[in-house]
Order: sequence, then C-alpha cells, then structure tokens
Amino acid sequence: MIVRKALMLLLSLVCAATDCCTIDPKLTSLRGGGGRQAWIQDFCRTPGNEFFAEVPLSFIRESMNSIDIGRGVDIPYRQEALGVILGERRIGVGVHGDNNASTVQSSAALLYGLLHARFLVSPQGLKVVLEKFSKADFGRCPRVYCQGQAVLPVGESDRPKQSSVKVFCPRCGDLYYPSGYVRACDGAFWGTTLPHLLLLGWPELKTTPNTSHYVPRVFGFKVHAEELSAPDQDGRQERLS
Repeated sequence: MIVRKALMLLLSLVCAATDCCTIDPKLTSLRGGGGRQAWIQDFCRTPGNEFFAEVPLSFIRESMNSIDIGRGVDIPYRQEALGVILGERRIGVGVHGDNNASTVQSSAALLYGLLHARFLVSPQGLKVVLEKFSKADFGRCPRVYCQGQAVLPVGESDRPKQSSVKVFCPRCGDLYYPSGYVRACDGAFWGTTLPHLLLLGWPELKTTPNTSHYVPRVFGFKVHAEELSAPDQDGRQERLS
C-alpha cells in the first residue's frame, strides 16, 4: 500500500511537472470533460482493438499530450487527425476533401495509439488497466503450468512500426502473442513500461511462479532432455560419417 501511494504520488508529480495529464478526482467517466467521443468509441469497439481503452477527451486536449506526443514520428495531417479524434472534424470534410480520407484515418489511429500509451501509465490509466486485468480482458497465459494466469499487454519498443503487441505473464515472466486480430496492433500503443509499472503499484498482483515443467516420456519412460535437443554441428557430422 505504501509503495502504491508513493508510486501514484510520483506519477502525479511527473504529470504535473510536464503537463502530460490532468488528475481530476471528480472525473468518474472515461468520456472526459465533455464533448463527443464517438470516434474513440467506434475505434475501441472495432474488432481487433479490444485491448484499447477509451482515453478521456480532457486528457487528449492537454497541450503537452496533443502537441508533444509522437515527436519524431511522421504523422501526416496531424492536426486534422487530432480533430477527428476529438470529434471536431469529420473525415472527408475540410480543405483536403475525400482524396486523403484514408490517410487522415490512418494518422488518427496512429496518433490515438501514441496518446493511448501515455494515458495508460498515468494514475487514471493504470486504474483502467487494473480493472481490465482483473477481468482477464487481455487474455490468459497459454502456458499450461501458469494455470490460466491473466496477462497484460506490452510492447517491445516505444517507437511505432517496430513490433506488434505482445502479452506479458506475471507468473512465468515471459512474452506471448495474443490471440485474435489484436496481434496485428502496434506494440508501441501500449509501450514497454505498462505491465511492470502496474505490478510495482499493485505488488499483490504478483503470483508465485509455478516451477513445474513438462516431462517428455516414451512408453512411460522419461526421455533425457539432451536426446530431444537439436544436435550440434559436430554431432551431425559424426552421424553423417
């Protein structure tokens, strides 16, 4: 509990110092401080986007979040894409017309993904992740001996277009591919920090690793591990000679 409070205080101080998020104790809805959130809702409900959370509009409107996010990343029609996310602009309406509608839509998805990664590591975002984790919304570890342990999304890089999203198992500490279409999503939209920051704040979520391992058998007799491993080059040459 002390560690969690210290972590939340540290996150709040960091957010306040950089204007990267606003912690509003009166905020009880993910819809943020008013305004339309139709694009965000539709995006999160699209098949394959089940891991995404709805980022509050108030968080997105913070200047440092909307301007600083994605620095060094090529996001065509950035302002138009931001307007689409905020519900202030419809795709295909405006100076660029319908010809670049698909580009604006792709940019909106990329920009939202980067904003999403920043939101999840804020105090408010961590609570959203905690709720989804408690319901195993991110899936369960495929390893048999982890006994259905709930997993957390994680990226192998904080830069987009490097690798797809993976899931981290708190029990065995390994990474796996998620099931379904979500495996095509960019891992940077969750980032490298999320699961480990959550476990630091809520250490009771950590589970004792299961040290059991599968024992291969042939007709009931244990098979030595070396017999199942691939032979080295010297061993292969000996068998061929």
